Amino acid sequence: MKSTNSKAILFTLCLFIFIDSISAGIVYPIMPELFLNAKYGLVSSSSFLSPQMLYGLAFALFPLAGFLGMPIIGSLSDFYGRKNLIVIGMFGICISDVISCISIFTHDVYLFLFSRLIMGFCAGAFVVGNAIIADISSDEKSGMNNFRWPMIASILGFVLGPLIGSSAALAEGSSSLSLPFLIALALGWLNLYMLYKYLPNTLNKKSTEAFSIWKVFKSMYSVLNSKLLIVLSISYMLFQFCIGLFIQSISLYLAQSFGYSTGNIGLFFTFMCLGVAISSMVIQPILLKFMEVKSVVSISVLIVVLMLLVQGVNELQTVDASLWLVIVTSFILYLFLPLAGTGFTSIYSNLSSKENKGSMMGLMGQMYSVTWFMGGILVGYMVAADEAMMIFIASGLGFISFLICFFMKRFV
Repeated sequence: MKSTNSKAILFTLCLFIFIDSISAGIVYPIMPELFLNAKYGLVSSSSFLSPQMLYGLAFALFPLAGFLGMPIIGSLSDFYGRKNLIVIGMFGICISDVISCISIFTHDVYLFLFSRLIMGFCAGAFVVGNAIIADISSDEKSGMNNFRWPMIASILGFVLGPLIGSSAALAEGSSSLSLPFLIALALGWLNLYMLYKYLPNTLNKKSTEAFSIWKVFKSMYSVLNSKLLIVLSISYMLFQFCIGLFIQSISLYLAQSFGYSTGNIGLFFTFMCLGVAISSMVIQPILLKFMEVKSVVSISVLIVVLMLLVQGVNELQTVDASLWLVIVTSFILYLFLPLAGTGFTSIYSNLSSKENKGSMMGLMGQMYSVTWFMGGILVGYMVAADEAMMIFIASGLGFISFLICFFMKRFV
């Protein structure tokens, strides 16, 4: 594939990921309001589950649906081409935004949870984008550099997403919480048009076989054809579990412990995402000049673990916990988080064959989904009971991931 075509494909994918990340980031600032605001939130006093449990469930259902959606869409893209699967996924995300708005106006928390299921399943289109990038990458370093641009697009979208989510503070009542989803819907339709018009329809292989979920999952798991990949997968899942616990709990922790409003939470995530942009644009190119991808991953995971440990100690101080320490450690964590993420993805891409890259990206999406689902369930219970203990659990999981990376990097 010519480099000019590769650049055009990267640009189109980055635009897709940018708009998709806006939709994903919108929800973070308003989640506490949706589940804790007794006046016009989603949760009524007669609800069977507590607001905190429903909050955790809203986060958990997204990756639970992705557990099915990502591997299915990723594997199908190996057979039926990348473009069609991405367009279908984006259309489903638009539908989920419509259902979210309806659930807010009707104060139906379970309809909102249903919309999270739809969005989670359709977000499998994201791994198809990763598969396309893997297609045009020649080795680990080129892969990590190529995956850097969608990461930057994702972060820029995630910077804008919380700011748009903060627009809920501009209005009152149900309309205030539905406004961000309406904006996401408009951007989604724009994204759908751009994908349909400009993304080339790459087709790896044709198949006349009838669709079978069993065949899709069998094909996906067949890429784990070595002990090395299995051990690498354990490390990746532990790392994602670690990160999932932190990211899914931080909004509620800031709201409950420091009285953060929707606007303040939006600014917090904006500041964190600027750290990721700095990491991808500045730190990553420098490190790759002097280090192998495996070493970058190991060091990055270790720094993330250290920052979580500091946060856990800080959160033990229930009265004198330092907000500034939370912000500083979170920023450092976000500096090294993308290095580990793109590094893992690049290693997986390099270890998979060309015809199985979609399946491999789908498998990574499934591993991400199951760990974030478990994290969301745990968050719903522990963030109100013992945030510090949850952060210590996250750091412990991350440390085991680091040990696996450290001792395995010489063999990868």
